[in-house]
Amino acid sequence: MGILKPILYLIAALTAGVIVLFAFLAFAFRNDGKPIISVTSEILSPDKKWMVTEELIDNGLGFGQGMLYDEIHIRHPEDKISNHGKSDSSVVFYLDAMGDDGKAPKIEWIDSNHLKISYEDLRHSKGSKPGKSVTDFNGIVIEYKNI
Repeated sequence: MGILKPILYLIAALTAGVIVLFAFLAFAFRNDGKPIISVTSEILSPDKKWMVTEELIDNGLGFGQGMLYDEIHIRHPEDKISNHGKSDSSVVFYLDAMGDDGKAPKIEWIDSNHLKISYEDLRHSKGSKPGKSVTDFNGIVIEYKNI
């Protein structure tokens, strides 16, 4: 049994290593670098012409290194969201969530032409400014409130 014990340990270690390698590769190929949408809420405008979509986006870097962002889109209800990030034309609000998936911004239609977006400063770093905060989108006036 003298030589058998080290051989069994070696086999167990190699098996564990193969399992860990397989799990690592499976995860690596699952994450293709595309943004991951963690949370979505949608609110239709009172006149039903516009849809506001709030999303919590993981930028898709993978392995826990992706940053979280609050992102708000305005679009026609029949349109799909095709892109993410502050450069997308449907995005009216974009802010680093500082890795916290706690309280999302609050969205409220005041009327069909006025939208209010409130976001909590505690969720973000002190003095954090939105990366994008559009105040007029196709005739919709957008008011921002840091709560």
